[in-house]
Amino acid sequence: AATGASTEGEVEDHRFTISDPGVGYIYYPGENEFYTFAAEDTWPDTFDYDVNDVVMIYRNTLVVDSASTKVIRLDINGQLTAYGAGYHNGFAVHVPGLNKSDIDAQRTLLTKNAVPQIDSPLESAASEVVVIVSSDLRSESILGECLYHRVDPSCPNETSKFSFHAYLPLLTPSAQASIPTGAFDPFIFAADQHRGSIIGASPGRPLEIHTADFPPTSVGEAISSSYYSTEDDDSSDIEPTKYYKTQANMPWAIILPVQWDHPSEYIDISDAYPDFPAWVISGGATNEDWYLSVNADATKTWTVAD
Repeated sequence: AATGASTEGEVEDHRFTISDPGVGYIYYPGENEFYTFAAEDTWPDTFDYDVNDVVMIYRNTLVVDSASTKVIRLDINGQLTAYGAGYHNGFAVHVPGLNKSDIDAQRTLLTKNAVPQIDSPLESAASEVVVIVSSDLRSESILGECLYHRVDPSCPNETSKFSFHAYLPLLTPSAQASIPTGAFDPFIFAADQHRGSIIGASPGRPLEIHTADFPPTSVGEAISSSYYSTEDDDSSDIEPTKYYKTQANMPWAIILPVQWDHPSEYIDISDAYPDFPAWVISGGATNEDWYLSVNADATKTWTVAD
């Protein structure tokens, strides 16, 4: 924002996009649209099941050379819209179908709140392409004394600010058909902190929580898999595989194709969105629009426009 006085004229803000010359952009889900990733961090327990512990909007972009129509870079940008967790959680994005050898690791870049970070966002210990956006969202984003952000009316909106942009240049320009698209595999993981009576001592980075049927990464597999079929979890890495679901197939994390009015603190997602259980039970065959605001109990959700 502008500061200071002006003796004449006025200041106007106009949004515009600065593009690299000779390239095009393909956006997922759209140029002016975002996915919403929302997670419950009490896995393998459902506990309050408000699915608002980490709520992140994000967009994936293919940067394409206009002359060759080949992909030269993959971008991921997003913003934290709610943090309803008492625990400290990290946030990362696994890009399925892309090999680390495809990425120009020396030229990768992560910015947080528009500030370039020194270290590469690529996780060196992972065999997959895993972008570590934050190792501890609470420490990086919660600015005031309020425990929660945009889930509790008693906490002001200004208690948090966290946005990111990850740039993943490819070593060799690749055909669009060979590059993964869509929502990818975002997940949260534990920061170094005692994790309650179920997990106990600090599990740290290897404890991961993914959306339904995405397995842990190579870094999280050993620790995370040790909690399969404990408490409310019904995961199994035996055929047929099942990950991060309860026996009733309720997930601990979801991805939606819009910016979502998430449940308020301690409000079960099924109370905020009555059609959610039917959608889960049907395997997504019915009540496909359960997440739209018109199908929510507005008294139990937090409007994204607030």
